[in-house]
Amino acid sequence: MKSIFSPDGSAALRRAVETAALLVFDFDGTLAPIVDDPAQAFTPRETAELLRGLLRRFPIAVVSGRARHDLVARLGFEPTFLVGNHGAEGLTDAPPPGHEAAAAWLRARVAAAAPRLDAAGVRFEDKGSSWTLHYRNAPDLASAQREIEALLDALHPGLERLAGKCCVNLVLVGAPTKGHAVQALVARTGARSVVFMGDDVTDE
Repeated sequence: MKSIFSPDGSAALRRAVETAALLVFDFDGTLAPIVDDPAQAFTPRETAELLRGLLRRFPIAVVSGRARHDLVARLGFEPTFLVGNHGAEGLTDAPPPGHEAAAAWLRARVAAAAPRLDAAGVRFEDKGSSWTLHYRNAPDLASAQREIEALLDALHPGLERLAGKCCVNLVLVGAPTKGHAVQALVARTGARSVVFMGDDVTDE
């Protein structure tokens, strides 16, 4: 992979923005710095001002693992498109068949394991159409990972895992991904190129 800050990377970026480009951004770690408490993540004012300026030239999408309602007050600007839950929310919100059973299974497992997860420093985030087990602030990362592995042993067939940095994401089998979301937005906008900026495994 070539750095965007290399001569080749800069040339590729220049070529992209000289066409009818769609700009796509992740939120956490991209538009907002990573923080210990996710509730304190916001786009810096200077970044939001730059993005408002870019909106005069390009359509901008924010495609995040967070729920859409959680993103609105954190952005500091209004993107052209706002897609949440790793691509499952904001374009087509019809959930895959069997989603209620899969979600109920996961919530019951987490409730039963809550004392062990809390002790290990694992935080469960329920976003409605996707879920994340965070362990960035765990006192012992290896112990936290073991508790997550025990929790997700024999995973419900309606769920699949997406790796992340100090987290494990769970999504519904058959739900749109960030990649699907970008493809749909390209078709909707007629973009001839895409610049996608992210920081985590799901962005790759």
